[in-house]
Amino acid sequence: MLSFALDPVPHDAARRLIADKPAVTRDVFDDLPDEMQARAYTITGIEDFDVLQNTRDLIARIPAGGDWAKTKKEIAAQISPWFTPAGAANRADLLLAHHAFSAYASCQARIMDAQMDTFPWRQYLSTKDGKVRATHRALHGIILRADSPFWRDHTPPWEFRCRCQVVELLDDEAAEELAKDQSRKPEDRRVLEGPALARLEAGTITRGPEQSHVLGTPLQSVRATTLPYEEIATRWDARTRKNFEDKAAATPMENGGNLLSHLRGETSVVSPRSARAPRPVSFAAALDASGLATAATWSRTALANLRASMRVAAPAQAADLLAGISGARQVGVLTEKEILRSVQDMLDILPPEIAGTLPKLTIGFVKRFTKVVRTNGVDRLKPDPTTRGDYLAAVDGGPRIRLSIAALKGLRGEPRRREMRRILSHELMHWVHADATGQAAERYRAVISAHYARRTAGDAIETIQGVTLRRDRWWNPAVGTEYPFELGKPAGLEVPSWHYELWEAPETAIKHASIDSSPDAADFRASFSVVHSIFFP
Repeated sequence: MLSFALDPVPHDAARRLIADKPAVTRDVFDDLPDEMQARAYTITGIEDFDVLQNTRDLIARIPAGGDWAKTKKEIAAQISPWFTPAGAANRADLLLAHHAFSAYASCQARIMDAQMDTFPWRQYLSTKDGKVRATHRALHGIILRADSPFWRDHTPPWEFRCRCQVVELLDDEAAEELAKDQSRKPEDRRVLEGPALARLEAGTITRGPEQSHVLGTPLQSVRATTLPYEEIATRWDARTRKNFEDKAAATPMENGGNLLSHLRGETSVVSPRSARAPRPVSFAAALDASGLATAATWSRTALANLRASMRVAAPAQAADLLAGISGARQVGVLTEKEILRSVQDMLDILPPEIAGTLPKLTIGFVKRFTKVVRTNGVDRLKPDPTTRGDYLAAVDGGPRIRLSIAALKGLRGEPRRREMRRILSHELMHWVHADATGQAAERYRAVISAHYARRTAGDAIETIQGVTLRRDRWWNPAVGTEYPFELGKPAGLEVPSWHYELWEAPETAIKHASIDSSPDAADFRASFSVVHSIFFP
């Protein structure tokens, strides 16, 4: 039995299959007929065409010899504004597996079609491990003629993360298996004929009493990626074809032409390729470009697009600015890799001239937090099991973030990790606000203090459980916290952190920024913009 085609898989052809896929938004992708979805590229929830194009082109490197692990890391970094760190890594892995493997399979299918006279039979093989879907496992070992319509839609991979494969057989190899079938139970026979073959080609595989599996509609057609558009379009009725072509002709593509012209091969998506949009010159310009400046209601997608547009060309690296991470494994909230990713998420949008002034940071996780309390002029550590986190200037000469997990009591799984990322991002902004040096940092602190003074002018000072507050109309009263060392001086230390942390709580940002759900939306938007001016010094 031969396991591979006689000729090598054309890697350049596989690369072109990926690179030639038009990048479309999910709503456009969903409107594509099933046969055409394998020829397009999208990422659910992302509408930034630069990100769609860039990640598609990164995947296209794999057939040309690109490094899988490195490419996965680059894709995860590109899509991180739309996902959690773990989610971005998982989605990057899925995108790579789906598009790279299907491109290889499409090219392999083309070779097998050319060799059909020599190898007129094909056998379906699954990996047979615990991750295999029941339908794919039921197909293991079946042998069909190479021209069976079954292979049109079920040549692997025909579903996400499908790891099955097809091997070619000679006539005598198929005949040998047919002879063995005579001593096998009907449900174990490999060469399907008669009613069993008819059922399979109609979409059902039967492998024993009460073991019938409906294969369902494939999520992709590997073979459709190599068929000319006109050949695929002949399968549709006239009305379906006209409706699709009218929509496709009205959908412009990133490099000129429209979706229909790309699918017909009349225009190319790879040359010339548009350059990435330049980084906005200010946060106000970024808001305007994202549509959020005038939108009555904000959205998660628009916020993610805003964050993506803020990326700097050559960000500082988290590994270079972290002096150490302690307690993460013992506490078990975030992995060290996730902590690095959270720090990198901030550095990805922080200009090097600001990041370059920051001292190295130490991040520590503890089950029970202790805070500094001054008594009779002496600093003492006092247990504080409810504090959500605090930033301390350590006596050993470096800044230190110490995070308690006490505030996470009752949370499990992803909500627990997301809350800790929110707390961590809050404290990271304290690091930037307090420890960045230079004229840009000094100007920023002055702007924050002035903004705080304007927002709280005329507000009464309240003292709640020993904490001094000026409530104003902040989205959270704690934004108005004034510490003892701020009294009588420019205040507003909590303003940046409480607004920056909302990248990890977009629903909260949407609630307070949306005019129809918040009477203080204009004030919230003004503070959100002032806080993020540090990223555009």
